[in-house]
Order: sequence, then C-alpha cells, then structure tokens
Amino acid sequence: MNLSNFLGREDDRFILIEDKEFISGVIKKLRKREQEFIKLRFYDELTQAEISKILNVSQMTVSRLEKSVINKFRKVYSHE
Repeated sequence: MNLSNFLGREDDRFILIEDKEFISGVIKKLRKREQEFIKLRFYDELTQAEISKILNVSQMTVSRLEKSVINKFRKVYSHE
C-alpha cells in the first residue's frame, strides 16, 4: 500500500518518491562492481562499449552484468 491509496488518487510525485526509494534500496544491496555499473550506465548514460573500457572488461561481460543487475531488480520488485 502506498500513500496515494490513502489520498484516494494517484499522484505522480508520490510514485516517483516511492520509485527512488525502491531503486536506492536495491542499489545498496548490490556488489560494488554492480553499483559502479549502475552509475556508469544509468546515471552517466555511458554505452556498454564505453563501460567495458573503463572497467577493463569485454563488452560481453558488461552485457552480462547489465542483464544480471536488471534481473536482480526484477526479482526484488516482484516480491514487493
């Protein structure tokens, strides 16, 4: 149940706050490398190729890391 349920209508601002809290909570549970990937990919908006150079790994490794991180978010979200 979220705050918007008590207010009787959906409010995008409350949903945004809940999303930020959810994302922040999940990120804190990730390994350091996964947290670094999240920062580079979604906050700095780098491509997988750019991230692979920074992390000194193959683009395929970055692709697998991305898939793993997204699956972790989905798993946590589906249990919320």
